[in-house]
Amino acid sequence: MTDPGLTTVATFESRDEADITVALLGSQGISAMVVADDEGGLNPGFFTDYSVRVVVSTTLASAAGAVIDEAGPAPADA
Repeated sequence: MTDPGLTTVATFESRDEADITVALLGSQGISAMVVADDEGGLNPGFFTDYSVRVVVSTTLASAAGAVIDEAGPAPADA
């Protein structure tokens, strides 16, 4: 079931990447949250099968997408 008031603006394979994106959006005044299933903390690797989503209010989805696009992809590990 999905919430009609929320829109997914990004998906990741790790919780860390999603948390960084939520912080980025927050720094621009856009409230966001992470939606992830780690089986109640018992299986932190569970994300690789189902992804971690960053969601925002549907009314802020366009602005959030612009912030994420402007930030560009995460740099590759050195």
